[in-house]
Amino acid sequence: KALFNSGMVVMNVIKRIIIISILGCMIIANHAYAQDNDNDNVVDQGLVTTRPKSKSIIKHHSSFPFSSTTRHSTSSVLAYVTPWNNHGYDIATKFNKKFAYVSPVWMQVRRQGAQIEITGGHDADKGWMARVKEGSSTLIVPRFILEQMPKDSTEFVKLVEEKKVISKIIETCREHKFDGIVLEGFATVYSMNDSKMVKWAKSLADALHAENMVIFLVIPPETRHFTKAHFTSMAPYIDGFSLMTYDHARGTAGPTAPIEWVIETVSQLISGVSSDFKRKLMVG
Repeated sequence: KALFNSGMVVMNVIKRIIIISILGCMIIANHAYAQDNDNDNVVDQGLVTTRPKSKSIIKHHSSFPFSSTTRHSTSSVLAYVTPWNNHGYDIATKFNKKFAYVSPVWMQVRRQGAQIEITGGHDADKGWMARVKEGSSTLIVPRFILEQMPKDSTEFVKLVEEKKVISKIIETCREHKFDGIVLEGFATVYSMNDSKMVKWAKSLADALHAENMVIFLVIPPETRHFTKAHFTSMAPYIDGFSLMTYDHARGTAGPTAPIEWVIETVSQLISGVSSDFKRKLMVG
């Protein structure tokens, strides 16, 4: 879980951080290791290192221990699944016991003219959801992304309250039997310095919690945009924060997620923060 000090090496980072698996990017071959050995995991094989070798990556990139059901980490894992990469659906079902939460990228909260509609329900696959939950405690928390919304926070709050967006989200979750949501396009677009935005987020969280559902909030890596003060003020009612520590190079040649940058970004958010709040930070 997310217990960070800026000087930690990758081994401790991987062991203690809550990791988000982007399932659409994972590749699994048609073979497995010869034995179902609990010690046959990436840590015991020495594959978690600050200096990976190209030969090791080539050899192991498409392999996994024979036991796909044994969970070696006590951390919670949130896994995203994209509908444009069907292989991710297979991975989510095969490794369902390893994931605390699976977030299929299905839903949009979209302004269309003077109305706001929730779209994406056609992608909701109840049969797949049942397979993911079979024999596991995995919760299905689809991503709900805000689209074509007013850029001004005051206009946004006025619109979503007038159109009863919170009620629409709750109704959608009930209809499809979702266990909660991952909200994107909120903290990554609007300033959390605006008390009206924070109040609306709390109202949404309270409504979901009243239905025994959970809420995760996608947050940006720019700590000037989303600060430790924002994190600690929202942590009491947000179940988890999905920190986007990738795309560091921003379209130019360079690393996607250099470990030094990831550690610095996380440390700025959770330094001196209570362990209960630290556990809510998910990094991917």
